[in-house]
Amino acid sequence: MLTTEEHALLATLAEYQAPAALSHLMDTYINPGGPDDWEGRSGHEEWTRRQLALSAAAIDLQDNGLVKTVYPSNGYRPDLVLLTEAGQRALDEANADDGARGRLEAICAQ
Repeated sequence: MLTTEEHALLATLAEYQAPAALSHLMDTYINPGGPDDWEGRSGHEEWTRRQLALSAAAIDLQDNGLVKTVYPSNGYRPDLVLLTEAGQRALDEANADDGARGRLEAICAQ
């Protein structure tokens, strides 16, 4: 079973439909920062915790073979990854759960 963060990363990567840096998906689509999240502001700690949870999930996805690196980092950009067949199956199984879409929407709405 996928964690909420793993599901958000896999679903966003699937919708992106191209090799992508998981860090880009996190920062741009799942947990974008803004003035309220800057250091010293009230939302900064929550934003930071969420970024760390997403980073840990990205590592787990790679370690568990749910994403694969198709373009390794080169010093100018991070690894670009795609879903593996196992990653797509895990996402499909999670989406079959009625609550999965609601969890993803809640994550992206934060």
